[in-house]
Amino acid sequence: MAVRQPTPGELPRMSPLGSFIYVVHFNGGVIKVGFTARPARRIGQYRSSLSPFGITIADLWLSAPHKQAEDSEKLLLRFCRAQSGQDDRGEYFNGIDFAQVVAFAGTLAYGTRQAIPNDLAQPGTERQRRDPLQGRQGEGRPYPVKPKSERINEGPVTPYRQLAEILKARIARGDWADGRPIASETRLVQEYGIARTTVRRALDVLVEEGVVWKVQGRGTYVGQPPAEG
Repeated sequence: MAVRQPTPGELPRMSPLGSFIYVVHFNGGVIKVGFTARPARRIGQYRSSLSPFGITIADLWLSAPHKQAEDSEKLLLRFCRAQSGQDDRGEYFNGIDFAQVVAFAGTLAYGTRQAIPNDLAQPGTERQRRDPLQGRQGEGRPYPVKPKSERINEGPVTPYRQLAEILKARIARGDWADGRPIASETRLVQEYGIARTTVRRALDVLVEEGVVWKVQGRGTYVGQPPAEG
């Protein structure tokens, strides 16, 4: 998915509504994600400092300004690290798809928005957002803050294994009754700030353990499938 690259004059200088999340795709295939209060200056610095080395910006995505930009950046970095397999704290990534990064960035919450030029509106910048970490009603953030025991953390245990254990604990405490569907893949992606592939691997683990079962096109259900006959 190619996203038209704004010219320097089209990039916002700054906004009283907060900072911006950005995803930059360089011509060498490297992707950089981050947040900034001054998009025009930050992107301009990339262009000017890298052009002598033949490195240019192939694609660029920019969010609307919002107060939770730092939290959004952390979620986006977590997603990119999971997709790339990198376990460091870098912000540059190889081997991940720009379109997938932008699609995930589009699920994050951007709170109150200011009008931005139509030619800056990129895929994934729709009005309604959901933030996987915050949940005050009326601000586009329907999910409550997770207790530490239900957060996906960096560490030796893979994210999908962590999610599988979290979902088993939620089933055990009665969040979803036997025979009833659990949260959809999309909701789990948004709720925990992880990739859809991570959610699917976690659900596959639960299926293998007999905790849940899947119905194609309908969802994932607690318990065992009904006997045929």
